[in-house]
Amino acid sequence: MGRGPELLRRALLGLATALIVVRALVPGEDVGLLQPGANPIGLAVPLLWLCGLVTWAAWRIWSGQTAWYGGLVEAGLLGVVLFSFIGTATVAAYQHPAWVVSWEWAGLLAAFFLVRQVARSAADQRGLLAVLLATGVCLAAQSLWQHALPDRGRAPLPGLTADELPRLRCETLAALGSAPQNAFPATLSLPALALAVGDRDPVLFERVAVKNNVYLETGEPALPLALRPTPPEPPAATFQSLTNLAGCLALLLPALVGCAVAAWLGGAPRWQLGVALGCALLTGLALALTQVRSAILPCLLVGAAASALAWRHYSTRTPLSHEGRGGTFSRPAPRRGCCSCWPWPAPPCCSSWRSCSARVRVRGSATWRRSGRPPGP
Repeated sequence: MGRGPELLRRALLGLATALIVVRALVPGEDVGLLQPGANPIGLAVPLLWLCGLVTWAAWRIWSGQTAWYGGLVEAGLLGVVLFSFIGTATVAAYQHPAWVVSWEWAGLLAAFFLVRQVARSAADQRGLLAVLLATGVCLAAQSLWQHALPDRGRAPLPGLTADELPRLRCETLAALGSAPQNAFPATLSLPALALAVGDRDPVLFERVAVKNNVYLETGEPALPLALRPTPPEPPAATFQSLTNLAGCLALLLPALVGCAVAAWLGGAPRWQLGVALGCALLTGLALALTQVRSAILPCLLVGAAASALAWRHYSTRTPLSHEGRGGTFSRPAPRRGCCSCWPWPAPPCCSSWRSCSARVRVRGSATWRRSGRPPGP
């Protein structure tokens, strides 16, 4: 592969990394854009994934690569995308959010397929996993910060109620004048406005409105959207509800715990082990504070199943063997209390099986399997 195609592949890998981070930070839960303050910027993420997929097709032609990777996961996602588009076109009552959801599924398929094609080496895959886990840790930290300093809501005009809004508007217009292009009550003359706000008869304002062919709404009065107080936001990081945050953290917490266990068993430096444990504990605490049982319970079940499988794997594997002079000796099972890491590999505190906490002597406790005379001193 030439230098140009390789640079384009790395650019696609960088685009995939950036979109993975952006997807968690950009709000996209209100697909119908029905809530106040809804931001349509999330609709650009599936479009960028599809553009990346088209760029990958051009890179494949340029580099002459004929191999591509796929499996049952891609086939399942393709089926979901097809059924989503068919359901949107045939049975969806509200078309706009249905089409948006369908294109979100298409973006997910494009993201999974593109990442699998461009992240070919183990280093690229580890880098993408690290970015994904770091994004989850940032969301957990933001949620904990919001728990520590909760939002108390905002009000554009404190103390303003829907009952007083019409009279306050009339008072403002009577004091500042009116513009002909504005609707009622701005079209009323200043004497009519002064009469409407000067008399305390609550029916007088309605009479003036009826004379101008304007009928007030019945029922519970409500403030305009721009003047309504904003309710306190939940401590859900960049999400709108704690349920969505819990679902995201529940997917990432097992991987964070696995990284901490791998750092411990692999003999990583202490600072790396501390960082991995801290990130896992931070994410677990944020998940617990959401109090969403449907997300916490699966994490506990997955953790218990993974621990049982790991214990079964390490307890039934063949002991390590080492070559010595004149024979081969194998690592014996230490005595009770000899090393707390048995049957697990030695943690950083036990750098080798020769120096456990009880200092098991090799010559006195090893089982020799030899043919001939045992080795000399």
